[in-house]
Amino acid sequence: MRNKQLLVLLLCLLISLPAISGGPWTKPKGSGYAQIGMSYLQYSSIFGNISPRINLRREVTDMTIQGYLEYGITDKLTLIGVLPFKSVKTGDDVLESDYFYDTQRFSDTLLPASSLFGIGNARLGARYNFIKKAFLLSGELNVENGSVAYECSSSLRTGYSAWAIEPSISFGRGWNKLYFFIDNAFRYRTNNYSHETNHAVELGYKLFPKTWIAFRSEARISMKNERTTNKDIHTGLSPNNQQYVGYGFKASQGIGDNFAINLGFFGGFGELVGASPSINFGISYQWEKKKGTETTTE
Repeated sequence: MRNKQLLVLLLCLLISLPAISGGPWTKPKGSGYAQIGMSYLQYSSIFGNISPRINLRREVTDMTIQGYLEYGITDKLTLIGVLPFKSVKTGDDVLESDYFYDTQRFSDTLLPASSLFGIGNARLGARYNFIKKAFLLSGELNVENGSVAYECSSSLRTGYSAWAIEPSISFGRGWNKLYFFIDNAFRYRTNNYSHETNHAVELGYKLFPKTWIAFRSEARISMKNERTTNKDIHTGLSPNNQQYVGYGFKASQGIGDNFAINLGFFGGFGELVGASPSINFGISYQWEKKKGTETTTE
């Protein structure tokens, strides 16, 4: 039974991205990729770091609408931006939970139902290609904003209350109908949040001229400090020391020359992550700079 619960544990942090998003690839100068994605999940339990599974006192709904952008500054340097907006709320019904009856650990075992809307952890970064031969090697540096919405009485939040700096390295290769890449990153967080490492492997295959499918596995490993997470455990929304191993599939179907529809489904296991299936949806647009549009002066 426990194995079945692990299989449906959700990776709510992943938004469906295009088949060849991320990894070591950079956009040519003047070219770009933009996507609007949405993720919706609803759960009444999280996978715990003390108990195998923690039943919450109120059901939690978490919906994210996220903008994603890649733009080629040069052929080797790509600018990356992520802007998420989150709508989170807790249900009216009070649920049974033996975990939260322990008043020595939780003096506020019953929180009021509430809702909250605000910006999540926005991100700005750049990817630079070091090697572009049979295989590609690129580095990336991202800065994540820590100014998120938080409501103390209900423990609702739209992201981590900490800034983050994340350097990463990516290695991969693409063929006509196949690609793979491996990402490794270290995320430094402020405000006494734990630092963490992030790792990802993705393998994609081109089924039809405009159809890609991909398998992705991703892991976050927290370095775990002693900062209290008791309040955030009430909702499982962006708690400290959250970690997971996830896996799933995503697909991209091209429409016309520039548009695509992207879908993704992920599961896995971890600590302090909402236990519910996640389906992600996105619509993307990409463009290439036409040759001969540059102007010169003499």
